[in-house]
Amino acid sequence: MGSNLGDIEGRFLHQGLSDVSRIDNEAIGSLLSVAPSPPSLFCPSANPPSSEASSMPEFLPPFIKPLPQTLALADIYYLRAKGALQIPATSFLHGLIQSYVQYVHLFMPVVDLSTLWGIVSGDGSTISVLLLQAIMSAATAFVDIDRIREAGFATRMAARRAYYDNARVCLELLV
Repeated sequence: MGSNLGDIEGRFLHQGLSDVSRIDNEAIGSLLSVAPSPPSLFCPSANPPSSEASSMPEFLPPFIKPLPQTLALADIYYLRAKGALQIPATSFLHGLIQSYVQYVHLFMPVVDLSTLWGIVSGDGSTISVLLLQAIMSAATAFVDIDRIREAGFATRMAARRAYYDNARVCLELLV
């Protein structure tokens, strides 16, 4: 089993792969023997997860666009291990989006505001996980420090680094 873990680590060609060791050996074994396209990950309305996919990440929130079907199972595990598929609590997310709109969007209008407001209001709008992580990364510079601490970060810099790293990982895998 140790050589299989080495194969997975070599595939990513990234620094700091210590998070890959968090994936349990059983999941790695099934990863190497199962086809990498469980339908439940890519389309929440698809068939329920099979027993093979029971160790897969939970569904993404409905406002996140489905992951590309070409994304390998190993890449999904890597995204999860790095925290790039984690979406913050609703109140913190709304605070980040509000800060983005108020301070960042004025100078870099790279996203349609109706999409962001649709996410806040829950009208069925969707956004890619990469774009959301990038928005959250930019917004952490302006969101209230008390909200950052409530979200579990010790400092603003720690929050900025976490969301920047999440966006970088998503960009590397073209999510």
